[in-house]
Amino acid sequence: MLSKFKVKSVSGGSFLTHFQHKRAQSCTLAQTQPSLTEVYEAEIRRLRKENHNLRIQHNSIATQLNEVVTQLQQANAEGMLLKQRIAETENVFYNTKQDFWQLTSAARNNKKRRVRQLVAQLVERLEEFEPIEVHNNFTFL
Repeated sequence: MLSKFKVKSVSGGSFLTHFQHKRAQSCTLAQTQPSLTEVYEAEIRRLRKENHNLRIQHNSIATQLNEVVTQLQQANAEGMLLKQRIAETENVFYNTKQDFWQLTSAARNNKKRRVRQLVAQLVERLEEFEPIEVHNNFTFL
């Protein structure tokens, strides 16, 4: 019997026409290749998982940064308190400091003696240096 389709022999002893053979191959290719929607859904799942992991990583970094910022703020506040305490003690010192004429006579004599000693020390240091001549070469028109 003659057929208009080419007959091909397969190793199982059964005969398939060329048309049936091509159809069988295309069906197996279609079954092995995932559909486009499956590929997109798999990619979407992968991206969502990556996004979730990045959010977790971002949240952990943000909490660490917040902890460091709070520590720095506390250290800054402690530093400001120390500065305020120092400023208060300095202000108290300068506010309680008396003028020369408000001191008692013994304290005034003491202060005069200390000033004389400081001036004497400065004069001794000045004698160690050689004097330098300075020439004024200014001409005024």
